[in-house]
Amino acid sequence: MEWIPSDLSGASCMDPFVVFQSFDHLATCFSIFGLPQHADSTGPTSTEKDGYRVNVNSTFGTLVGDCLRQYCEVPDPELEGCDLESYTPSDYYRVFTRPSQEFETTTCRSVDNDVNQDIGGVGVLLSFAMQSGILLYVHFAVLILKLIPAVTRCIRRCTKRARSTTKIQFGQHHFSVLKSMLVEFQEAQCFFMLSFQCAALIALAAGPQVFEATSLLQLQSNISMAKAVAFMGILPITYGLWILHRIGLHSWYISVWSAITIVTSSVTLHLCKVEPRADNLQEIATADRLDKCGFHPPPLIYCRSDSELGSSYSLVNNLTFGLSDNTANFVCIAIYGLLLLKRLAPYPKRWLGQKPWFQATYHRVHPWLVSRGIRILSRAVNVIIETLLLVTNFFYSFMVIARSLPTISLDSWSFGQIIAVTIWSPIVSKYLYWLLCTYLAFLSTPVPFFCFILITEIVGTDSYSAIRFPSPYKIIRVKTINEEENPDDEDRLFIHLPSTSDLNINPNSKKFIVTDVELTPVNDSKTSSVSTRHSQFPI
Repeated sequence: MEWIPSDLSGASCMDPFVVFQSFDHLATCFSIFGLPQHADSTGPTSTEKDGYRVNVNSTFGTLVGDCLRQYCEVPDPELEGCDLESYTPSDYYRVFTRPSQEFETTTCRSVDNDVNQDIGGVGVLLSFAMQSGILLYVHFAVLILKLIPAVTRCIRRCTKRARSTTKIQFGQHHFSVLKSMLVEFQEAQCFFMLSFQCAALIALAAGPQVFEATSLLQLQSNISMAKAVAFMGILPITYGLWILHRIGLHSWYISVWSAITIVTSSVTLHLCKVEPRADNLQEIATADRLDKCGFHPPPLIYCRSDSELGSSYSLVNNLTFGLSDNTANFVCIAIYGLLLLKRLAPYPKRWLGQKPWFQATYHRVHPWLVSRGIRILSRAVNVIIETLLLVTNFFYSFMVIARSLPTISLDSWSFGQIIAVTIWSPIVSKYLYWLLCTYLAFLSTPVPFFCFILITEIVGTDSYSAIRFPSPYKIIRVKTINEEENPDDEDRLFIHLPSTSDLNINPNSKKFIVTDVELTPVNDSKTSSVSTRHSQFPI
């Protein structure tokens, strides 16, 4: 915001009521009594600052000092700014008019810069860390669970050892549990972030004064936190959607809600790009007793120096290669667009498959699309995007925490902060519950009753366990794996059999191994027995 000089004289600048009425009046008086000041910003950007300075012992400097001293007799708890914190008092008061409006003195370092708890707090910060941590865990778990079977098969081929598929099957069922958990997590974070963004949009529609800030520094902290909250609905949502695509879980329901969340968060991020202004500040409660300030707030409300955060900002900038919020936002939107194109790709062939012109075009283009070079390029693009999302998610989480910790009171827990943290508890607890039941299914002891339905719905019935199910049920699907000729092939048999023994699989065969048996209730009240090569399942 450009500084507009006021039509003031030297005499009028000795009246506190005139001087402290607005920043324009204060800066005009500094320009009359002070000397030009040029400095380099010590914050996250190396911008130059221009303004004026006056000696604290000069006539005008004494007027400013009297105002500050009277305020510090009973400082406002929402503003503070009276503690020197072992710093040597400065010999000058400074006002900067470019690139932004700012008043600078030593006690500006102690001005309260805590973020409004309705926008962000320790709970919101911890919730964002948990959100990013869960995504990173799921991503690494997916990579590991996909890598282990390939490595195991390679070792077995090389060593020609006896096959023991129990651990591999446990990994496969763990992978099924992980996929179910990721679907619920993506849905939860979409709705959770949408509620955040809607609240932020309603608040921003009323203007920045909704932040209830008493200084430009506090207002700047609130705007930065609002940007971080907005971006929490962009990067993690895109990251989670990419992982779902990576493991082959396509759902228009999740895709649509993810798109709504990303668009809403992008709008919130755009509205957060406002310049902190003095007219957006909240009046302090002690201004009516400050006669030496003309019954106006002290110039401490114009403090906005970020020198104390300079090292943290510089470290974050180096780690993120200076990636701005705008750039990251557009990249996430582009990645979602790519996923949408992949999602829509089968439909033209389905709708236009009978058209002669489409068939002719398809036959000309198809050999090129399935060529080795295109496949390599496609895999390379996937690896680049996946690595970019992983690294950006990690470093952006670190950046938000590094920026926000100095502006958040760690003991300021409220109902909203507690809700922000516990929102992920159902997802985590359900995942642990699923994992426990999956693990118990591979033990020789009977599985507890509370795991019956879970194992049937999530991971099926494993042929290496002795699981007792309530009767009556019948088999509707048996899944086998082929480990010899092509380990990646799977033979799914959709059948209605009373027992897996009717599959006519040679008991000595090592080629096909039964991995899953899915059951469904029947009206028959009789109890029958379902058996496999390895165990019996009374149902």
